[in-house]
Amino acid sequence: MVRKGLKGLIAIGGIGALFLLAILAMAENREKSLQEEGTLKLPFALEKILCERLSDWRLPTRSDFTGRWEGFLMKQQVPFASKGDFNGDGKEDLTLMLIGTGSWKVVVFIKTRDSYKLMELKGFPGGKNFFRDNPPQDFLLQTIKRKSNQAGGCRFDALVLSSLKNPESLIRFCWNPKYDFFSVSRQNEMTD
Repeated sequence: MVRKGLKGLIAIGGIGALFLLAILAMAENREKSLQEEGTLKLPFALEKILCERLSDWRLPTRSDFTGRWEGFLMKQQVPFASKGDFNGDGKEDLTLMLIGTGSWKVVVFIKTRDSYKLMELKGFPGGKNFFRDNPPQDFLLQTIKRKSNQAGGCRFDALVLSSLKNPESLIRFCWNPKYDFFSVSRQNEMTD
């Protein structure tokens, strides 16, 4: 009788263990699919700023890789983000294109000691209408290292928003220490 009861407990325990393993596998697959939907993993401090201060805006996801961005997905490149030391403090800063309802924007996260300082870039042709009238998929964020010939008069790494429709069209932003902000150092026609 004791053996029968013990066998029954072992069988129930085995089924329970299999059930637990199945649940864990489903949770792991769900987590992987959520990570695969995102196209860029951000540090926790940046995620927190996005949630708290930019809750109406989001990072582009795989479904946004349409139009001129389609080829970037196959190459596993991210056209909406750029890293560099934009203010010359030796820390890596990050620039992102964020998508909202019917619009998009370019923001820079300047690395501080333990967090980031958030800045929204200005100086686009047409002002705020630029972001409403032109899809983000027509543009690419890039960093030009400060010692490069293409950096122009920038003392630090330059941030560039270039047109994918016309590669000669771009806006180059340089950090201006006098104003603790970015200045437009070069701007070519950005629309058709």
